[in-house]
Amino acid sequence: MNFGLCGEVPPSIRHLGSIALMEPAMNDRFNAADPGIAGSAIDWFFHILPFEFGRYLVAALGVYLLTRIFAAPLAGRKIRADSPKRAQMVREFRASLRTSAIFALGGVISVMGSDAGVMKAYDDPARFGWGYFWLSIAALLVLHDAWFYWTHRLIHDPRLFRRLHRLHHKSHNPSPFTAYSFDVGEAAINAAFMPLTLLVLPVSEFAIFLFLAHMIIRNAVGHSGY
Repeated sequence: MNFGLCGEVPPSIRHLGSIALMEPAMNDRFNAADPGIAGSAIDWFFHILPFEFGRYLVAALGVYLLTRIFAAPLAGRKIRADSPKRAQMVREFRASLRTSAIFALGGVISVMGSDAGVMKAYDDPARFGWGYFWLSIAALLVLHDAWFYWTHRLIHDPRLFRRLHRLHHKSHNPSPFTAYSFDVGEAAINAAFMPLTLLVLPVSEFAIFLFLAHMIIRNAVGHSGY
């Protein structure tokens, strides 16, 4: 069709032209908004990651050093006489770096979800009273125990074990550093607990901190070999 001869652009072409003219402006708005969300997520990730890795490192290293310092009085409680190999602990440490990053992503979801009003984390621990504060920690412990039990049974299914849980069981003689030695899938399952819980249960940030501190210390002690 010769548009120059007819002197008129068909409506369908005008419509396409209007989309083409609008596209740069739409892209500009999208690009202006998207870095805000992505930038916030990245910013939160790098704020949360040191905490996630730090709590692992403090607990794992602390328990490891204590078991070395008190090796003699604890000797009768040791499950295996030999100590974990250095290569194993290096592997565990590397896997734990990845797990910390996955847990940090879960933290980003929790923070940004709460900021958006979708999740229920809040800053003032006394907002609902101190009774509720301690009750919420107890609720987290009970809910997490159930979450861990059922998801742990799930990943021991032979169809899932090799993909989701095999790495953790490579540490036949566990150490405190085994605490975060997870495959990606297992780390994601563990990381999902807090965002899912915050969809229904209001919990203060300080209560979450105490819960997470308790869990990593308990995990490091549980894998210490004693």
